Amino acid sequence: MPQEILSGIVRSYALRNATYKWAETNLEPGAVIKFREAVETFMRPYDLGSASRTVLYPDTVNALTTLRTTGVEMGFFRVVSSRSDVPRLKPDPAMIRHAASGMISEVGWLVGDSVFDAEAATNAGIKSIIMARDGLPPDFPHDHWAETLDGAVRIILDASP
Repeated sequence: MPQEILSGIVRSYALRNATYKWAETNLEPGAVIKFREAVETFMRPYDLGSASRTVLYPDTVNALTTLRTTGVEMGFFRVVSSRSDVPRLKPDPAMIRHAASGMISEVGWLVGDSVFDAEAATNAGIKSIIMARDGLPPDFPHDHWAETLDGAVRIILDASP
């Protein structure tokens, strides 16, 4: 794989998308499967290290409880959707569509924290709420932004019929 394809990539899912696209364009189908497996093996230590540093924000449980008790359906909690279920990662809408396939109601929101999340929401035809815990509006296109998850919940509930 040419090194210049990966130049400037800082997000793991962007790296995966770039390498998978290259493989699908340049390799035979059987080799693509082996290539994806090799990429995942290579990325596993990075992913585990990143996961070990993940923290639950203090307002997470309250926000999820509020959404649940008001009847808002949450797709990623009904359907487990991971990168192994889809051919491309964010900003491709495949993961959102996979999660939506197990929902009763129509998907309407993606709460995230990056330009990739906002683009994925747009690509899936849903609204984005970008978390900006520093209080500064995101400097990329998005539908809504909130400093806290409770703020994101208010946006969702205010828009509900």
